[in-house]
Amino acid sequence: MKGTILVLALCSAAHSQPVPVASLYAAALAHAPVLGEAAADARRADFEKERAAAGFLPRVSASGESDGWASAAQANPQIIVRPGHEDSWELRAEETVFEGGRVVNRYRQASGEARSAGYSQAARRQALLHEVGTLSLRWLEASESVRQADAELERRAGHLDDMKKRQFAGSVPESDTLRAESELDKAKSEKIESARLLLETRSRLETLTGLDLSAGLAAPGPLPLPGQSREDLAKTASEKNPRISADRESLSAAQAGKKAQEGGFLPSVVVGGAYRGMRESPQAFDYLSHETLGFVQARWALFSGGQTRASVKAAQAAAEGSAERLRQTKDARSLDARLAFDAAKADESAIAAETSRRDSAAAAYDKVKKRYEAGMDPYLNLLDAATALKTADAALNRARYARERSVLDLYLALGALDEAVAAR
Repeated sequence: MKGTILVLALCSAAHSQPVPVASLYAAALAHAPVLGEAAADARRADFEKERAAAGFLPRVSASGESDGWASAAQANPQIIVRPGHEDSWELRAEETVFEGGRVVNRYRQASGEARSAGYSQAARRQALLHEVGTLSLRWLEASESVRQADAELERRAGHLDDMKKRQFAGSVPESDTLRAESELDKAKSEKIESARLLLETRSRLETLTGLDLSAGLAAPGPLPLPGQSREDLAKTASEKNPRISADRESLSAAQAGKKAQEGGFLPSVVVGGAYRGMRESPQAFDYLSHETLGFVQARWALFSGGQTRASVKAAQAAAEGSAERLRQTKDARSLDARLAFDAAKADESAIAAETSRRDSAAAAYDKVKKRYEAGMDPYLNLLDAATALKTADAALNRARYARERSVLDLYLALGALDEAVAAR
């Protein structure tokens, strides 16, 4: 009983702690159905590969037949005796030794599709991690916005209290008090909107991960920007992204499929052997025979209604489409890497600028507040300074999380998001 109480107490304590972002990634990988779908597609592709490999093995078949008649003819020199019952069987084994490369290329096609499915599974995993990372950053940004909204609300409430005292003392008009009340109501509305965005993001993350995030989210450290140059990053993205690898294997599979279809114009050569047996049972005697034979067959489809030619053309068009899709994916990932790198660099510069701006706004607000309390500045000056401080806080918050999102986008384009989030 004491052990149970201790376990429950530990679970409750753990539940009250903010959830690390690393736990979100692990939970999403274990919970998201999209990865289960990708894994099923990869298994199906592996089974198709096994089925294609069966073309290299000999085919063994067995057949049997049993015939019977209601009556049998009587034996005499002028007629052939029909047996009353006849059984026959055959055991055959054959191997296609030449088929215009169709067996080999079908296997290559299935192998390429299996590898493509594996890379597609990795690409879906990366996309899922990116979605979780983006939502977690949105959560943290919304949490910071709520904190700033609380500070602004407290500041506006202080302004209103001070304004009421000054109005009671007759040093300010009633219009300034009404303005302070209006600004307080505005701050309340902004806090409600920030809280709504936070709850919306929380709901999406809980659906994606299956976790209870009522205790909040622990902020991770910033992702480091890769040390490569802009063009090196673009080259890496165009070569190592799993989506590009999937499209490259799809192209290889499509080219092998085209070669397999072209083999239909050539004859196939089959060698094999068979064992046959037959037993006849007429009314007067039993007759048993068996034979073993070997054969070499050449099979050539001389006319198929244009089916072979159309199949080759369709496979050629599929290969051309795969080539264009690969080129498009390469260009897209390379562009994504460049844009994300440029955005991250710009965001870092913006963080420095917004930090300086925020410090200046905070100093200006403190100065105006002291002058206002001393009766040297009107309320409008204090209001302008408070608005400038709020705007600077919000801009700095946006710049910080915009930088994190840009770096996250860059790792997604590079196909290195697994390693990036594992190192946090």
